[in-house]
Amino acid sequence: MIARDQPYTFLYVAKSTQVLDKNIVIVEKDEQGNEKYSKIYPTKDGRIKYYFNKWRKLPRSPQFTPAG
Repeated sequence: MIARDQPYTFLYVAKSTQVLDKNIVIVEKDEQGNEKYSKIYPTKDGRIKYYFNKWRKLPRSPQFTPAG
């Protein structure tokens, strides 16, 4: 039963469109020390700036290959 002093409860989820330059990528190093580039992706809660310390803007947009 809904209480009279609180007849409605609203849940709010902030959503926004995020636009980034295609030349900005996440840079990670493999076991040999070679740099590996990957697209910027959000975490499960939608944050893209979580990996901000790994971002780098390249002179040109890299070509990504499918995993596998």
